[in-house]
Amino acid sequence: MGASVTLHALSRHSADDVLDVPADQFVLSGRSLNPDWRLEQTSRFGDDVWDLRPALFQRHLKARVLDFKSIPVTYRQTVKHLCLAMLAGVLPPGESRQNPSSVRRLFVEIKRFAVWLDGRPAAKSRRLRDLTHADLADYARYLGTVLRSTASREVAEVGVRLFWRYRTALSDDHLIVDPLEADGWGRSSRRRLGENTTPRIPEEVMGPLLAWSMRFIDDFAADILAAGARWLEDQPRRGRSRIARNQAGPRLRALLDDHIAAGRPLPGRDGCVNYAQLAKEVGCSPTTVRLFGNQSAIDAVAAAVGVADYTHIGTPITGRLDGQAWTTHIGPDSGDPYGAASLALRLQTACYIAIAYLSGMRDSEIKHLRRGSVRAHRNSAGDTYRWTITSQPFKGETDPAGTQATWVIGAAAARAVRVLEQLQPAHVDAVQVPAPPGTGSQAGRPQRRPHQRAAQQLRQLGQQLLRPARPLRHDPAGRRRHLEAVDQARSGARWPGTSRASPPAPSPARSSIAI
Repeated sequence: MGASVTLHALSRHSADDVLDVPADQFVLSGRSLNPDWRLEQTSRFGDDVWDLRPALFQRHLKARVLDFKSIPVTYRQTVKHLCLAMLAGVLPPGESRQNPSSVRRLFVEIKRFAVWLDGRPAAKSRRLRDLTHADLADYARYLGTVLRSTASREVAEVGVRLFWRYRTALSDDHLIVDPLEADGWGRSSRRRLGENTTPRIPEEVMGPLLAWSMRFIDDFAADILAAGARWLEDQPRRGRSRIARNQAGPRLRALLDDHIAAGRPLPGRDGCVNYAQLAKEVGCSPTTVRLFGNQSAIDAVAAAVGVADYTHIGTPITGRLDGQAWTTHIGPDSGDPYGAASLALRLQTACYIAIAYLSGMRDSEIKHLRRGSVRAHRNSAGDTYRWTITSQPFKGETDPAGTQATWVIGAAAARAVRVLEQLQPAHVDAVQVPAPPGTGSQAGRPQRRPHQRAAQQLRQLGQQLLRPARPLRHDPAGRRRHLEAVDQARSGARWPGTSRASPPAPSPARSSIAI
């Protein structure tokens, strides 16, 4: 970075417009840093991109950066000074230090405002200090065309108003009028009167969603975990021959004879023979299975017994629903909605739903659960009378790394946490952040599970569980009425699509789960 130098205004600013800030000043100076980082490794004021990861302590958050190259050059230095003030600079009277995630979220709205200003007709002034109430009213009308959510509109207004609130920390190019005095501003900020305004999931949706989540945890988890274990066992053998090529032919013919004798269809995938599965069962590579002589034998057997719609991983289906197997199969393919990997993700999401609803823990607190976090409290007779769970709350805490807290939970939430523990390899301490084995995660390497992905998985689980595509031929439990009530509740509300309140999405995919 070199010696300290003074940054000056870009083309539209005079030297008097800019506060003196050394280009090599650390923008996270004075903040608590993650133990994996040293201050010398962090971003400096003169950098075009500021990396906020060193000041992030919540593992589930995506990487956060401030990319000033995306800010129009007219406002770039002013925005840099604003972000520095929020992160580590001198705060105006009455302002408190912003956390890095909030700064990143506000940066999106600061950029939106700067781009809008820069695109205005040349006849109109583009300097912040020249903006009038009429100009800010124009922007309020613009926000009404691009943002439908009241919460998003509120954040957008907060982002723009920073140029007024932080005017003592900025150059001369700051707002000299309060946007709240302009027409169309401040309406969304009046909506909060101490109440949580996130829409509640209706009971008609939440009831079946929780009930089916507990079915996954209590009735289906054993099958999913067994299939996942088998999938992991098979991985080292996939794609490689374990026998000599001259042994593959006899073994394949013996396997095909078994299918003929039992009248059992060959394993299928997308309407065709699943050669990878045949190769796994024989112990050779898929290429060897498809040699000319073998291919003709496979075609003959396929014509005689047919090809199944799916491939079974080979573990038994023990879970029951109304006296029937709860699913037709659990497959080995990652692309199969009812494959071991897909069902492991759904089981993980079911656990998330049960823990969130039954414990009252926040999203970030669930995602920081660790193995062994549940404790059973027993009386003198050895009977469990209470369960507690320990995690890290962040919201409202003075320590950015969070603190330790304990919640009292019931037996159902405790069972959900224990299933989460079984979904992860024994060496993985975090039980919610890593993706389960077989879902694309690297072995032993935790994967972030950000809010967007959590919301998507919640919708997918509800999509499968609450409105399966297969019609109800018999309805001993009266589930048809429940599904109709769910449809009515879902069609009558707009959903925010977040992990705070994430109902299922409409139009489900094919279901092989019996309901």
